[in-house]
Amino acid sequence: MKILFVSAVLASLSLTSLSSHGSLLQQVDLAKSNDPVYLQSLTTYKRQQQLKPIARSQLFPQADLNANYTSSDSEADDWSDSTDNLHYDVSVTQAVYDQSVFAANKLASQQLDAASLSLQSAEQQLIMRVATAYFAVLDAQAQQRFADAEVQALEKQLEQTELKFSQQDTTITDLLEAQAGVDQAKAQHILATTQLAIAEAQLKEITQTEVATTSAAYPSQQALLQLDAGTLEHWLDAAKRNNPALALALNGEAQAKSQLAITKSAHLPTVNLVARHSADEQQGSLENYQQNSISLQLKLPLFKGGLTSAQVAQSRHDLNNAALGTEQILRQLDREVQTAYLNVKSHQNRVKALELAEKSSTKALDATEQSFVIGTRNRIDVLNATRNLYLAKRNLASAQFDLILSWLSLQHGAGQLDRKVVEQVSQWLVAN
Repeated sequence: MKILFVSAVLASLSLTSLSSHGSLLQQVDLAKSNDPVYLQSLTTYKRQQQLKPIARSQLFPQADLNANYTSSDSEADDWSDSTDNLHYDVSVTQAVYDQSVFAANKLASQQLDAASLSLQSAEQQLIMRVATAYFAVLDAQAQQRFADAEVQALEKQLEQTELKFSQQDTTITDLLEAQAGVDQAKAQHILATTQLAIAEAQLKEITQTEVATTSAAYPSQQALLQLDAGTLEHWLDAAKRNNPALALALNGEAQAKSQLAITKSAHLPTVNLVARHSADEQQGSLENYQQNSISLQLKLPLFKGGLTSAQVAQSRHDLNNAALGTEQILRQLDREVQTAYLNVKSHQNRVKALELAEKSSTKALDATEQSFVIGTRNRIDVLNATRNLYLAKRNLASAQFDLILSWLSLQHGAGQLDRKVVEQVSQWLVAN
């Protein structure tokens, strides 16, 4: 009877469905609309998109209008006079040669590229934050369900032990052990329920969506078997090609070079073409004045007290710092990718080992129950076997979710964590 009860409980746990939290992809989409960290990055990207037209505006003619109107009254003992004067001039200036303007346009393009890379990085970081919170919820949900099943199984054993004790067919020790087992299982269930509530609150912080817990979701065994980490060299090469943090560091070097060019341009001449029309009109005067002119203006800096040389030196140091920053990012990326790769391998082996442990624990419980029936094992042995089985199931569930998270972390390090990967992982969470 006890064996049939435990088997029924475990069978109900194996019939899993997609979580009512929605798929991982749905949670990521919700986060993109509600997470303030990501939305700040998106707003910054939109702001940076204006850098290009701002810099490009200096390549076009600059037109200005200046005007003033003067009214004056003059008086003497036997004389008075009133005059009105209008003066205006319109000027149009076109840069013919200004190296700083050309370099600034190049810098603006690089800054726009950097904004795009920053948004890409923010999106991948958002996916990792959502995935971490999402799988924490699913793991906590699994822990709660297994804890609940363990409580039911141990309560059933307690009922049987109480019945046998009333019939003087078992000892008080067995009864107390059975009661202690139930109490410990209930304490574990309380802890699991609390952890689930905390995990749901963490997910809600990102998505701003209430989380329900009416059904559980587990990775399908087939999906986990399809995980192929390949070689470490493959992931390191992918990271060097695709990781947005590394691309952003390289972009920072390119920006530092452009900034150095802008600073150096202060030593160079500038040439502007200026067209001007001006006029003075005085009320009542027959000699109104107008002038049209076109000029080519050359400006050559001669001496600024060492200012430009000092600024060039600063820009050179900034370029060196940018190169060192790139080297640091590259080393950090190598370490992070290697760590994620080793974690995937480790979690794969751990999942396999825990699957064997679950099967062994199931057989061990079955054998212990049979031995108890014929009297070669006592109730304490059955309690221990039951605890070991549910411990193995809880550990296996956590290991499966850890494996998926380590896989996502590896994709993140390689710069390949995108919607396609999220869709793939979402499809893994189906009924076994």
